[in-house]
Amino acid sequence: DFVLFVALTNRNTDINNFTSIVRWSDLIQNLSDPSSNITEKVFNKPVLVFSLAQKAVVNETKAPTNETTQIVKDVVSKEEIKSSNEENKKSKEKSSKSEKLTKEDKPETNNESSAPVESTEDADPSKLDIRVGKIVKCWDHPESDKLLCEEIDIGEGSVRTIASGLRAHYSANDIEGKLVVVLANLKERPMAGFKSQGMVLCACNEDRSVVKLLQPPANSKIGDRILFPGFNSEPAAPNQVAKKKIFEKLAPKLRTDENGIAKWGNSSFTIGEEVCSAPLPNAV
Repeated sequence: DFVLFVALTNRNTDINNFTSIVRWSDLIQNLSDPSSNITEKVFNKPVLVFSLAQKAVVNETKAPTNETTQIVKDVVSKEEIKSSNEENKKSKEKSSKSEKLTKEDKPETNNESSAPVESTEDADPSKLDIRVGKIVKCWDHPESDKLLCEEIDIGEGSVRTIASGLRAHYSANDIEGKLVVVLANLKERPMAGFKSQGMVLCACNEDRSVVKLLQPPANSKIGDRILFPGFNSEPAAPNQVAKKKIFEKLAPKLRTDENGIAKWGNSSFTIGEEVCSAPLPNAV
């Protein structure tokens, strides 16, 4: 370093134009032995002034690098997601509170207005094929102490076999030869092994301790169909009656009024201008 310093300082070149060499030369001559016969060279050393404030400004205005930009984007993205999640959560809570408030504030309705609306078929008794029949033969069921077995003519050219749970209320001799009201479009089914092809309709009190046969009008004929004023449908097929439970849906409105007239709702069991009845008023 010392030899290089001597070589450079003895040249005519103005090394003041080379800042790095100037500072290095200054360092070497200050470290040299004072007894050296080398004349000290005076350099024009540049003065560097640092300002923390300026440095801070420079750092703030420095263009962001790709890495910095990506970090900023990631931070913004995370903040947006967080903000979006918070907004969705608040929206759901608000919706839930609103729904709860709506249910709580909803006025109560009476049972009639809130009850399900009956379909036309559920409220049409003319879907039932009810006929006048004559019990031509009746006997006790051999295997059931509750059933009577009957052969009933309803005008079809042949008799139907029907089992009725009337044994506790009538003897076979009591009803043989009588005109009765028969529900004819029920699906055939066995009752204690006996093939039953319909139902003999009766009226009974609330606890079913009293049972009375429905009676067609005195001038009615075998096979006459019972009609219901205001209802004019064709009878449903037995399979449809069973599948759609038509009888079960209509049965709760079958009754007799205070005069013993058989009705479905307010519509009477009618043949011509006459009505069916039972010697049991206000029955079901």
